[in-house]
Amino acid sequence: MRPGCDHPSWEAPIANFYREEMLRFLRGNLTPAPRRLLHRDVGSGADSDEHHLRLPARKIASTNGALLTEICGPTMTASGNGGLAAMREISRILLAVSAASIISAIMQVANAASLEPTSAFVQEGIGDQQTQAYVAGVTWDLPWHRDLAIGTLGANGEVAIGRWHTNGRNDATSWPTQITLSPTLRFSPTIAPAWFVEAGVGPSYIVPLFKSGHKRFSTEFNFDDHLAVGRVFGRSEVSVRLEHFSNAGISHPNPGEDFAQIRYAYHFF
Repeated sequence: MRPGCDHPSWEAPIANFYREEMLRFLRGNLTPAPRRLLHRDVGSGADSDEHHLRLPARKIASTNGALLTEICGPTMTASGNGGLAAMREISRILLAVSAASIISAIMQVANAASLEPTSAFVQEGIGDQQTQAYVAGVTWDLPWHRDLAIGTLGANGEVAIGRWHTNGRNDATSWPTQITLSPTLRFSPTIAPAWFVEAGVGPSYIVPLFKSGHKRFSTEFNFDDHLAVGRVFGRSEVSVRLEHFSNAGISHPNPGEDFAQIRYAYHFF
């Protein structure tokens, strides 16, 4: 591992995937000059048209001097004038690409499954330094499953929005907003079909930048991964969840935030 790439090894494949998606997106939507992301000399003067994305209202940060963007495995850092602005721009593009990828996957199975949500949920949890999270969202069952000898493995996608609050800290971000898209795998054992275990990971946008005590997030774009155990009661279900937010080493500092949460969900059909 190269110096500065100190993110957990289990996050590396995830970060690599989103990095490659971002680069594929940029190569297809930038004019030739800014495609040279690894090292480019922006020059002086105002932004020129060739530094603009073809999409409306999107542009790569362009300032005087040289901008060096280093891709270090799954870690990205920026140095030089405008480096921070460029990193924030890349974070927003990452979120857009991630959202597009998940929405595209859902649309590809639209002919086999209704786009009407299959359930709605609310959840509450507590994290480090007494940070509380209040979240609500909806889920869609996807038409993919595997019947195994010991149980059934299925998939769903969820969209969630929430607010965080840290009690008793004047230096904490005031009620940051969390927006998450998360594909999830769920396993139900044959011997106890009402019970389930699920795991998922997806992009999350937390704005404004979260800070609390010694923790300072460096990006609004993060990953949300969770592990849950729960039980179904008719149309209702209750689960206990462990949830982790971090940016997988895209930028530093990257302290992450962990929550223990309880969720109640109601299935429409």
